[in-house]
Amino acid sequence: MIKDQWLCNVRFTIVKANIDLSAVTVNRASGDFAASSLAQVMNTEAINSLVVQSWIEKAGNRKSTLVFCTNTAHVHDLTNEFRKRGVDARYIHAGTPAKERLALLDGFRSGLFPVLVNCAILTEGADVPNIDCVVIARPTRSRNIFAQMIGRGMRLSPGTGKEDCHILDFVDTHDRVAGTFSTPTLFGLHPSDIESGATLEELMAKKEAAQEDDKERPARETEEPMDSPRIKSVTYVEHEDPFSWEYDSKREKHIHSLSALSWVPIQGSYILECMGKGSMRIQPFEDANGKRIWEVNFIAAWDKESMKQLFGRPGGIAGRTRRIATAGTLPDAVSAAESFAKQKLAPGQLGLGLLRTAKWRQGPSTLPQRQILAKSLGISLDPKSKEVDPAKAHMRAFSRVHSKEDLARLTKGRAADMITKLRSGVKGAYDKELKRRAREAKEQQKEDSRRARETVRVGPLST
Repeated sequence: MIKDQWLCNVRFTIVKANIDLSAVTVNRASGDFAASSLAQVMNTEAINSLVVQSWIEKAGNRKSTLVFCTNTAHVHDLTNEFRKRGVDARYIHAGTPAKERLALLDGFRSGLFPVLVNCAILTEGADVPNIDCVVIARPTRSRNIFAQMIGRGMRLSPGTGKEDCHILDFVDTHDRVAGTFSTPTLFGLHPSDIESGATLEELMAKKEAAQEDDKERPARETEEPMDSPRIKSVTYVEHEDPFSWEYDSKREKHIHSLSALSWVPIQGSYILECMGKGSMRIQPFEDANGKRIWEVNFIAAWDKESMKQLFGRPGGIAGRTRRIATAGTLPDAVSAAESFAKQKLAPGQLGLGLLRTAKWRQGPSTLPQRQILAKSLGISLDPKSKEVDPAKAHMRAFSRVHSKEDLARLTKGRAADMITKLRSGVKGAYDKELKRRAREAKEQQKEDSRRARETVRVGPLST
């Protein structure tokens, strides 16, 4: 319809904010977020400030901006935030008298003021073709409502000099709630796929490229948050596949940028095996003030002679762990861990064996390594058998090791890293992850059924 000049061109900007929708209740009848519950998350000083600041920075030159809010209180508060910043913003909602509503719409059409804030009034029906910016400060689980909101700005208006419509869409940065619609999900994309100011044609091209690309994709780097005095950070909570180390995961890229040693990222922690003497482990925790701190521990191999040499006593399991350092940053923690490893565990030339590029890592995996992995992955090593354990098919799928032939092709280094993950309790975490995915799949089925019942209404606009 854009190509046929029925609608104007559109460009999109995704603003990632510290919005957690996980506790927002859902209306059973409509399947959408309950307005009062959603307002508790969206109508805050921090979010309102970010909305206005984002508009000033990204769309402050737009002539006619329509803003969608959650409820009447949100409409009032966000309008006041615009006015505090010197922007002539007006508002309209269900309680606005009919005569006043008509006057506001006439003034908005005439360009008397640049921003009109509303709640559930202008999702459909009103014809204001000069709208050249839409701000969606109201997350929704309804494809219809989302399409209607962005549709308010897609009318042609050649008489006002309108060239396109800029959509500012605010998305959450916590575990994304299943079924929440936004610009990225409308096109089957991830929020990090969309660059600021992306056009509709660019999004369609990305969607087509994503559909054609059936190869394994590396995890994406997260973007930096938009500057705001109150929104301090943008965070993506990722559920890591236990064997995703062999792909370019974010954590792997990060640790590789800090160190040349063969650290293995495991669910937020990092482990370095130290030539049979034990392992260094770096893991995060929060101190009493809620600040992230990194703790560095050495866990000795369960060998009495080695433990006596390192600790001066034989000891048992409880005595195998020794705290080496705490650090305020991951780079400092890595530095402390590697200093200890090179001085105490692998001094001199032995330290070369800790490198990711160590020669021993490039050789073929050993029989003991393959036996350990075969047992965990449910693969028979009997040359005459192709038997595999059906119950462990998921482990084989995510490790990309499906047969004894795949095991035979493993390098010694890769096999060592996989065993490190298995011995670090990753299987239990993996089982939990499978249960989580099963729950999500069930919820997605419900969501798909709900969406299938929705129909997008298309028809003439009326005042």
